[in-house]
Amino acid sequence: STFCFWFWFCAVCLCVCFCSRAKGKSNLSLNLSAMESEQSFLPSNKFPSLRRQQPYYYLLLLLCLVLSRCCCRFAAAAADDNEGTCSKSSLVVVLETPTNTSNSYSIVGSNIALALQRRPDVDVYLLKLPNYMSSWKSHSGTALWGEKDGRILDQDIKRVHAGDEVTGKADLTIRVTIDFRPPTFPSPMLVLATSERGYLSNEAISGDVTLPEADWSNLKVVAPSLWAADGLLASGAKDVAVVPHGVSDHFRPLDFSDRESLRSALGLADKFVFLHVSAMTPNKNPSLLLSAFAKVQERFSNTHLFLKGDDDMYSSEARLLGSPAGGIYARLKEQGHVTYLGSQLTSVEMSTLHQACDCYVSPYSYEGFNLPVLEALASGLKVIVTEGGSTDDFVGEEGGGRWKVKAELNVIEGVQRAKNGQKGAFRVEGHKDDELFVDVVAKELVVDEESL
Repeated sequence: STFCFWFWFCAVCLCVCFCSRAKGKSNLSLNLSAMESEQSFLPSNKFPSLRRQQPYYYLLLLLCLVLSRCCCRFAAAAADDNEGTCSKSSLVVVLETPTNTSNSYSIVGSNIALALQRRPDVDVYLLKLPNYMSSWKSHSGTALWGEKDGRILDQDIKRVHAGDEVTGKADLTIRVTIDFRPPTFPSPMLVLATSERGYLSNEAISGDVTLPEADWSNLKVVAPSLWAADGLLASGAKDVAVVPHGVSDHFRPLDFSDRESLRSALGLADKFVFLHVSAMTPNKNPSLLLSAFAKVQERFSNTHLFLKGDDDMYSSEARLLGSPAGGIYARLKEQGHVTYLGSQLTSVEMSTLHQACDCYVSPYSYEGFNLPVLEALASGLKVIVTEGGSTDDFVGEEGGGRWKVKAELNVIEGVQRAKNGQKGAFRVEGHKDDELFVDVVAKELVVDEESL
């Protein structure tokens, strides 16, 4: 279409120039004709009139129109023949990521895929990576993202596999997993990785290339938080950029009437609802959360705790029952003070759950980013989080419905073992006393009876 435009533009300009020249000749012919009547010595056949030249210009215009139409048809046919290939002006991106689970890497990778697919200047190819754990259950894109986005992830994005030829040269590879081997298709590469515990052990890396061994000539590591970046740098990374995660636009506050209707429909009216979303693994500190909430509930009878776990991937409720606070959980749930949901929700349904609650609580020991806290803030919730970890980047200073509970998140053993290539879990010193959370809730959050 661009070629046709410029072809026709030049043709019209050419015709205008010819016509202007012809008009000048016509005026000159008229003047000389008048002179010819007075001076018979001028030959009458030297200045032919414009009337005899006009058919040639009309023929030129018609010829340009026909050629332009032919060029447009040719361009349209070429576009049909090359459908599915990438334009030379498009950025060709190969996205290597796991999908179809509720694991954080899969969620981040799927969000990147959706964002790239919507850009007209990017041609994205999805190379699906296996799940980190083979036992993790996969879901359809629709089950995780709803009908519209799920269809994009399941059907619309072009797939590519190792050994395939990417149409056109890959300009960039984005890999959403802790794997520092060269990209599947030669290109510069961004690796989105995190370090939760202050150091990245070899056992957390997919493949056999550690950070010091990686080829940094075409590699940049992207971390979601300063906490994670510090851990990667301490582990031998040479080039790390910090790019925080974002949230989908459906995580937003509801107006008062809609929120009250939602809370009534969920049976949460007239309650102050705490929310916690996680796998219920030890680093999330569910035992501390449950013991603290039990004390809060004794003092404020209309408080309620909503726990969202993931039974398909992590057997979250079984973890709760087997935790040191398993008995507290069973008792509070039986009394109706705790609601647990372990089934899969779409992203929109998760945002609805946030909008129905009052305060998000995350007493974590270590996290690479902690996306549910950011989703809670975007939804207008108050938050209580650990101080000194990854959430410091976006929670900011205390006040305005944001509280931080002091904790020591220092790696106190295991770093040297990891540096020496030895296996073994890190032990991170986290919260020691659930009264810290109880104090925040009692003194700062729900002391005002009007807020309950």
